[in-house]
Amino acid sequence: MNYLTIGKLAKRTGVSTVTIRYYEQCGLIPKATRTPAGYRLYPESVIEHIYFLKSTKTAGFSLAEIGELVALLNSNRPTSNASKTQLLEKANMIKEKIIALKNVQKMLETTATTGGSLRVQASAMSEQMQAGRQRRTRREEEALA
Repeated sequence: MNYLTIGKLAKRTGVSTVTIRYYEQCGLIPKATRTPAGYRLYPESVIEHIYFLKSTKTAGFSLAEIGELVALLNSNRPTSNASKTQLLEKANMIKEKIIALKNVQKMLETTATTGGSLRVQASAMSEQMQAGRQRRTRREEEALA
C-alpha cells in the first residue's frame, strides 16, 4: 500500500493541510499513521474520501450531514428509513440547485448572445422561479391532503 505525506495529499486533492487535519480530527477521514519523526502518513485511499467530502460539501451538505454519510459509507448496515428520507431530501435540494444554476446559465447565455438587457432576463427568470415554487407548494399541499 502506498502512503502520502499530508503535503502530498493536499496537493493531490486541492485541499489545504489545515483542512486535512480538521477532517481527521472530526473523524471524516481515517487517522494517519505516524513516522518515527512524527510525520503523518495517509493511505492513497484517503484521496477518494477527500473527493467525496469535497463533492458533498459543494452539494450543500453540512459537516454534520457529511459525517452521517461517512458513517453510512463505513457501515455494512442497510440504510434506515430516516437516512433514506434525509438522502432523498438532499437529492431534491441538489436538483433544485441544478435547476437554478441552469436558469442562471441560460440567462447569461441569452443576454450574451442577444445583446439584451441582463435586468430583463433576470426579471423573467425571477418570475419563472416564483411560478415553479408556487406549483411545488401546491403539489406538496395536495400530497398532504
